[in-house]
Amino acid sequence: MRNLLLVGVLIGALTGSVFAAEIDGKYHVPKTIAATKINSGAASSGYVLKADGSGGASFSAPSAVALTAVTKTANYTATTSDGIIRCDATGGTFQITLPAAASSSGTTLYVKKVDSSANAVTIKGNSSELIDLANTFLLVNPGDTLQIYCNGTNWDIL
Repeated sequence: MRNLLLVGVLIGALTGSVFAAEIDGKYHVPKTIAATKINSGAASSGYVLKADGSGGASFSAPSAVALTAVTKTANYTATTSDGIIRCDATGGTFQITLPAAASSSGTTLYVKKVDSSANAVTIKGNSSELIDLANTFLLVNPGDTLQIYCNGTNWDIL
């Protein structure tokens, strides 16, 4: 298996920069570089290179991902827009049921037990859907967290 890492040196704008490819620990500098297809814009530290879909690319600030957080204290059926589910089991154990995988493909959910009680929170797949080969997952200890991704059929623990 070959490892490929693109390495670029950016000083000011991209014009005149050095570009190389690292393949299995060896650097290779191509004879020609289509630098005219890269718009350096106002490239700053922390910026990322984004493809524009037509063969070009430009530097831009990374996009922020806003997650909606909800706090639950009783049985709840999660939605694809929840993002973060904070579980407070101070009043007793309860269950979070995941949304149907068929309508949740590509969704990532974060579930965290936010209280210090000994009460467990059960995370359950919808119907017979699985969370990494099991139908349920328990959050038992304070601070326990589950990050899951829906593949369209079941949920994968990340």
